[in-house]
Amino acid sequence: MSEISSRASELMGATQGLPGLISSMRHGLRRMAGMLLLASADATALVFVLAFVSAFSGSLLGSEPSYGGVEPGLWAMIALTALIACACLGLYEITGRNAVERFRLRVWCALVQPVPGLLILASFRPIDVQALQMLLLTSILWLPLAMLAEALVVRWLIGRSAWGLRALLVGDAVATLPLAKFLLANPEIGLNPVGYCGNAGSSDEIPVSWLGPAASAMSMGNAADIAIVALSSSLAPLELSSLPFRRILVMPEMTGLPSLWLRSCHVGRGTALEFYNPLQAPLNLWAKRVLDICVSVPLLVVSAPIVGFLALAIRIVSPGPAFYTQRRVGWNGKPLDMLKLRSMHLDAEVRLKDVLVSDPVAQAEWARCFKLSNDPRILPVIGNFIRKTSLDELPQLWNVARGDMSLVGPRPFPAYHLEMFDPEFQALRCSVRPGLTGLWQVSERSDADLRQQQMLDTFYIRNWSLWFDLYIALVTIPAVLSSKGAR
Repeated sequence: MSEISSRASELMGATQGLPGLISSMRHGLRRMAGMLLLASADATALVFVLAFVSAFSGSLLGSEPSYGGVEPGLWAMIALTALIACACLGLYEITGRNAVERFRLRVWCALVQPVPGLLILASFRPIDVQALQMLLLTSILWLPLAMLAEALVVRWLIGRSAWGLRALLVGDAVATLPLAKFLLANPEIGLNPVGYCGNAGSSDEIPVSWLGPAASAMSMGNAADIAIVALSSSLAPLELSSLPFRRILVMPEMTGLPSLWLRSCHVGRGTALEFYNPLQAPLNLWAKRVLDICVSVPLLVVSAPIVGFLALAIRIVSPGPAFYTQRRVGWNGKPLDMLKLRSMHLDAEVRLKDVLVSDPVAQAEWARCFKLSNDPRILPVIGNFIRKTSLDELPQLWNVARGDMSLVGPRPFPAYHLEMFDPEFQALRCSVRPGLTGLWQVSERSDADLRQQQMLDTFYIRNWSLWFDLYIALVTIPAVLSSKGAR
């Protein structure tokens, strides 16, 4: 505990006078450098797209390579307006926006960007079809490339401790210490805890320095860029508006609330939290179903030859049916017969029982997440291949087309798996259609234990939106290609 106290004293001393001012300026410069790097990545992606579209305009647009007949100076003005729009939307901030919100803003920016581009072109020259085609094509291609560039820059900045803001946690140790652990384990969020002010926890619990009681936060203005206050009944009264921080996040002691689309509003003389419940809007559910049909049916047709080839390979390795149905718990708790390519031996259950009886390590792993890293049931070569690439799930596009499942949602569990959770979570999970892919599949895949599965599925259901679905669908592609955590 003395070592922690020593570190806390050093940090508190560094926040006073000239050292504190220098430290604050240094972090400010680092933040500005990160913002400039994000903007530069966007600019580079935009220049690359413009060069690509111009170079291949002969084949793409049916014309000679000439920047769509528009002077390069006008394209520079259009590109500048796009970067300004991104900056105004906060896309170059190095923290404070979740991945879904950043994705939504980027899509809107790409959709709206042609409008100022057209106004700029109309101000200097007549607009022809060639210029219009190039403008629209540039906006479409810029979106995925800018997202990729942003992801690479963020990863680079995280590796050099240059991403995010210094965050001072204020509140009870029971609330702040788990939050500190979560933020340290997820640096992409961009809130880097430097310490906490509140009641002291035991030394084996503390992932960051204890800086004193909650009132100490009043003199820690140079120690952090942002304060995160975890409200609780045990927190000493604190005048939040007097905290010496430009930004303050307040986390009320509430459960069951969504977090992605929550906003505050004024009611009488008090403040209320308002959220929109999209799962109760029939129009949203109808739109989700239309999207499922529009995507699953074409994918069924395109993937049919691949499924046929894999089915033949399975029959060669293991004589017997190439497809099988697995009974899972579906929407509203109804049984769901989920269609899959067979990746296991026909006597898979006997093999599983034998290994769980004879191997305590495998038994513990199965109890933790109902998965085995060295599963004796898997077919040689072809079984591991289709599971790691998730190609064994392709036949479930038929379940999606039928309406048994959705493209995105909590993955359907067998009854024995679902029964491991509390009744409240079981009911929450059954309130939505299960999905072909889901949040914990793209973030943890088979590495998620029961606690993580419940946390991620709960977060998805409470924060559901079509934007969230689209984001998960896009992130599924790199998750499958990397095969990280797949079993």
